[in-house]
Amino acid sequence: MTRPSVLLVESDDTRRRALALGLARFAYEVIPASTAQQGLHFAAGLGPSVVVADAALEGFRDGSVLASFSARSGHMARTLVLLGSGQAPADDLPEETVYLDTRGRTEDEIVRRLRLILVGREVGLEADFAVRTLLGDLAMVPLLEVMRSVHHAGVSGTLAVDTDGAICLEKGLVTSARAGAARGVKAVCRLARRDAGALRLTLGSSGGDREITLSFDDLMVRTIEDVQVPLPDLLARLELVDATAAAESESDPVLLAAVADGTTVAHLLDALPRSDGQVALRIERLVERGVLVVRRPLPRTAVVVDSTGDLPGPLVAAHDLHVVPLAVRFANERLLDGIEIRPRAFYERIADEHPTTEPPSHQELSALYERLLPEQDVVSVHLSAAMSETFSHAVQAAEESRERAARNRPDPRVELVDGGSVSLGIGLLALFGARMAARDHDAGAIATQLRGCRDRIQTLFLVDTFDYLVRGGRIGRARAALGRLLGIKPILGVVNGEVAAIDRVRGGRRAHPRMVELVAERVDVERPLVLAIAHAAAPVWADRLKTLFAERFELAEVVLSDIGPVVGAHTGPGCVGCAAFQPTDKEWAEIQPLAD
Repeated sequence: MTRPSVLLVESDDTRRRALALGLARFAYEVIPASTAQQGLHFAAGLGPSVVVADAALEGFRDGSVLASFSARSGHMARTLVLLGSGQAPADDLPEETVYLDTRGRTEDEIVRRLRLILVGREVGLEADFAVRTLLGDLAMVPLLEVMRSVHHAGVSGTLAVDTDGAICLEKGLVTSARAGAARGVKAVCRLARRDAGALRLTLGSSGGDREITLSFDDLMVRTIEDVQVPLPDLLARLELVDATAAAESESDPVLLAAVADGTTVAHLLDALPRSDGQVALRIERLVERGVLVVRRPLPRTAVVVDSTGDLPGPLVAAHDLHVVPLAVRFANERLLDGIEIRPRAFYERIADEHPTTEPPSHQELSALYERLLPEQDVVSVHLSAAMSETFSHAVQAAEESRERAARNRPDPRVELVDGGSVSLGIGLLALFGARMAARDHDAGAIATQLRGCRDRIQTLFLVDTFDYLVRGGRIGRARAALGRLLGIKPILGVVNGEVAAIDRVRGGRRAHPRMVELVAERVDVERPLVLAIAHAAAPVWADRLKTLFAERFELAEVVLSDIGPVVGAHTGPGCVGCAAFQPTDKEWAEIQPLAD
């Protein structure tokens, strides 16, 4: 990616010169302008990708300059950075606008923050709301792609991946890494396997010793080779079935671990210095020889959720959840949500195509239930029956599956839970159910508990545009046109199982604090809250919403995720939503995160 050009509009000669020279030190092309008129002329004629201007200047302070940018930039996104003193002058600034409060900041600090925004454009990440770090999401941009961009930009800093991973860089070279218990090259390989999760890049020297000495290209090759090796079920246990192989264990760390305690695959991957892919290959060979067997102890209840639950993949895998996909259809192409189409490809396509969505058939649901019922009962959680036929198909599938399973085992159970909501509103229910199943509750107790929690989950959404609501028939075209004209942002929620307007604000920047207030009006602000936030290609807004909740509530747990293709077909990109639940002490004992 080429370096962005910068139009700097600043009437103060000393400040303009200092900022221009500061950015030029990092090899950015800076076009200085001393008046608003001159700046608007340059913006229209030169089409810079970034404009930095005093927030008091006419034509800039309301973001209208964005509309006058030259077409020379093609489809390249443009950014307006307003330098002000105090709070932003307006809450309805365009989304492409970044407001930077310069009070008490030196010119060097202002340059540092401007450079952060510019680096973000180079590496495909966005500055957070406070302009301190850069944010991204693995569902929208793969880790190796970000690393290559950071390498080409020669950036020094720390790239945090979710809450347990970090990659340190010096002038674009990877110097160290961690991922849970893994370190070094092993950690890079492990992080590269993730296809969901938050990214956060902080600029500046990461310090510390250099643990990774491979060249960048060698590191990429080794990582790509490793991630192509599939891993066994991480929760499965290794059991030694060939006693004579015990003699080999002294020279084989995989065998030694299996002989020692029947460790899980996840613990073994953490314990051994080899990369996860190398360990997986060794496990595979020992299984093929009949020396080891990989067994997964099953809880007596399996929990199923449909793909509109929008739970992140690592959380699904860690809780042994079974996800049944809905589908999106582009003309005659039917694609399974999260399997055949993922968020990045989906949000790229809907700019030009209008998809529809389809529930799973009762045959698809039956196939899943019948695979589980020989050994487990089932609790199946689905989006509101008022929104989709998924639940009615599940009812039919459950009846058929129970009848067939009853021929081979007594009293098989399939408990269905109408989640009464969508996205993380039902995702949280499924997560709670999986944790109860791991704590050995039966299907009936789990379903009863989830139905008791259902109506206390507060689910709210903010959409960036009315267009997708119009397509889905949620609002009329006249109302949408009026909303656009007035800059209205609707806050949506779930009422009686259906999406409904809860409130509306003028300007998206006002909406996030209002969402927090709406939740605060419905719960006890003195008690801990479980919070889930999902977004549709909008990591900055999700981060801001999380920050606002953290300032108001004690958060017992936070789940961050992406809005998947089926839900995204109705909300469009830019949507951010939350699901909040306040458990009693008794409930929390059953639904809190599982111990490692």
